Amino acid sequence: MENKRYSRQSILPQIGNAGQEKIQSLRVLVLGCGALGSGCAELLARAGVGFLRIVDRDVVELSNLQRQHLFDETDVIECRPKARAAAERLRKINSSITIEEKILDIHAGNIESLLENIDAVIDGMDRLEMRYLLNDACVKKNVPWFYGAVQGISSVWMTVVPHKGPCLRCVFPEAPAPGSLPTCDMSGVWGAAVSVSAAMEVTQLLRYFVGDITEATSNFVLTKMNLWTGEMTRIPVVRDEDCPCCGRGFFSFLDGPRDLVNPLCGHGAIQISPSRERFLNLPDLAKRIDSMADSVTLREDLLEIKKGELRILLFPSGRAIVYGERDPLRAKIWVEKYVG
Repeated sequence: MENKRYSRQSILPQIGNAGQEKIQSLRVLVLGCGALGSGCAELLARAGVGFLRIVDRDVVELSNLQRQHLFDETDVIECRPKARAAAERLRKINSSITIEEKILDIHAGNIESLLENIDAVIDGMDRLEMRYLLNDACVKKNVPWFYGAVQGISSVWMTVVPHKGPCLRCVFPEAPAPGSLPTCDMSGVWGAAVSVSAAMEVTQLLRYFVGDITEATSNFVLTKMNLWTGEMTRIPVVRDEDCPCCGRGFFSFLDGPRDLVNPLCGHGAIQISPSRERFLNLPDLAKRIDSMADSVTLREDLLEIKKGELRILLFPSGRAIVYGERDPLRAKIWVEKYVG
């Protein structure tokens, strides 16, 4: 039965029977199970990857259904965790593979354990800062990872093979300041662009393990494709021998302090203090997120954001106080929707 399942794939000269056996032996970690992550997970499951570990902290929302193929309206109504809903769908798609779901927030304290007994990582995350953390962990553990992103109507992808090619910090040495880049809530997401990024992440991963590794690691490029115009940009990237991460072995995102999330006694609120010193341009941020909330008010020393029963006070240092949300993780997610 399994031979029949993969017959259209194994007949490809790039795959063959030996390649299919290799695919079925792979153990892949999918970090984030939103649009990109769920799309990649489905492609990997259908291809026959033998073990998938899916990690996500969020629940399915109505706005997800425009681009996240594994979920439906029932998941929204039942407020189902994405990792759980995705795992159950994937088991129905391919019952012969092993799927392990983890409903948790990814941070410096758990990312290395998530990499245990893993051959490769699919990036399905929606925050660039988290990719720097992933990059640190993968370089330290010598695990290849496959970067993908969507910027409006454009798809972006790149392969990171530690010590054989450039890491993320070779290409983008420093993480952008919080709030300086638009989130998908601000700029929108074209569903077809998600599908292209997911397809390329999965293709690059399987090509690396099934094809000629020398060929796969000889030329590293950062690729961006505008789906609206069809224009594609390929930027050659090279390893920086003086890179703080892969060159000098400093894992500042992995070893650095973590965000503090604490309930405020007597206030019915949750305070989120950033792990690193930040400076938010509150007037600029207020303009950018104005359409995302019921009201955005710039006060003398803070930005006040209201959305339904939710009220967020955001300070220039990046510290936030969230009223109307008792779950610390959900409070953190709300802040990230606005700050990035």
